[in-house]
Amino acid sequence: VFTHAVAAVVAVFTIVSYLLAYTPMKRISQLAILIGAGPGALPPVIGYAAATGGIGREAVVIFAIMFLWQIPHFLAIAYLYRRDYGRGGLALGALVDRSHAMLFGRVVLSCVGLFVCSLLPVVLGMVGRCYLAIAVVTGIVLILFGLQLAVKRSRRSARWLFVASVIYLPVVLIALLIDGI
Repeated sequence: VFTHAVAAVVAVFTIVSYLLAYTPMKRISQLAILIGAGPGALPPVIGYAAATGGIGREAVVIFAIMFLWQIPHFLAIAYLYRRDYGRGGLALGALVDRSHAMLFGRVVLSCVGLFVCSLLPVVLGMVGRCYLAIAVVTGIVLILFGLQLAVKRSRRSARWLFVASVIYLPVVLIALLIDGI
């Protein structure tokens, strides 16, 4: 509110979409993961809008990376705590598909999608070779952990994917800061 109207509008949208769309959707549909990823990825957009007065391609790219990152990150958590989510009445992918085949497919697909999206700053000329190297290495590592979960289907594999995702995001964002954005 005190920086720029665009930042205020995005902030209000973030709060409203989280409270009125994501929160009730958790009990109804596994689409809650995607719906919740939106408000989860908007805080950097708010900061960008506050700093610049608008929403540029840098903000869109960071939003896309953070949006896609949340999917394998959350699916790892959902698999680890699927029984707790079930007792809480939450309709998540790990609970809806008892064989978990859809869950594991989504994990791998989202890791690959995140890898491709993380290359957008390079394609758009926003960063250089340093970021490219970091994005490729961290992206491949995340895909490998996603594949490991899909193949082994174990709590240990889910925990490793979760840890890898927690390391992945700050490394990629710091690389963006250092190498260009």
